[in-house]
Amino acid sequence: MNTSTPESAMGAHEERKPAWGAWASIGLGVVVLVVMNVVQGIVFLSFVAFKTLGQADGDLQTLSPQQVEDVAKGLENNGDFFAQATWVSALLCIGLIVLLVNVRRGPPLDEYLALRPVSATTLLRALTLAFAVVLFWDGLSILLDRSIVPDVLLEIYGSAHSVWLLWGAVVIAAPVFEEIFFRGFLLEGLRRSRLGSGGAVVLTALSWAALHVQYGLYEISLIFSLGLALGWVRLRTRSLYPTLAMHSLVNLVGILQMAGYWFY
Repeated sequence: MNTSTPESAMGAHEERKPAWGAWASIGLGVVVLVVMNVVQGIVFLSFVAFKTLGQADGDLQTLSPQQVEDVAKGLENNGDFFAQATWVSALLCIGLIVLLVNVRRGPPLDEYLALRPVSATTLLRALTLAFAVVLFWDGLSILLDRSIVPDVLLEIYGSAHSVWLLWGAVVIAAPVFEEIFFRGFLLEGLRRSRLGSGGAVVLTALSWAALHVQYGLYEISLIFSLGLALGWVRLRTRSLYPTLAMHSLVNLVGILQMAGYWFY
């Protein structure tokens, strides 16, 4: 015989809260970005230590500060450092985002981050849009007599010894982290504020573009326009999977162009 009252039955299940609000999402987002930069800084220092030890044959006293500085500068666009830093920071920051979502005790993780399956037709349309954006910007670059691939990316690819690790970082690790963070975690918190869905799309696109400070204004404009398209698709499909596929496709095209430059 069930003797529980409606009140006791309700108490048995903790009431779920809504997603983190706009200010909380921004604040926690800053925490995630700080962690990302700290982790990448640790990887960078590890690379510097390894390189300097190699040059000094185990005796750091033989190195001058200028030599250490030269080693550090040489790693700024190093492909191996970029790949490892991207993988390590992406995995740790994705774990941190999952933790922040679960700590909130709000919507389930798949609902919070819009991890909903979509049809093959929806996915194909999203990929077509991404490819159209790439074609537009590549065509514009050709008309303006600009390089399709920024020099910094060519330097990263050309200096990589673990090429497949770099490919994985560009096509898998970076898109998965950035979509979960910008179009998943941040967008969900911001769109429920006074910004609304449109304002959330613009703000996440701006913040995502600002993250790529290693590029020039032209490339950042490209990233911003792609961010608008990704945000629109995320809202239209109510799923993160199409934006993940779009982001990966764009990066795949980019690294194929890098490989083609060095191959030819």
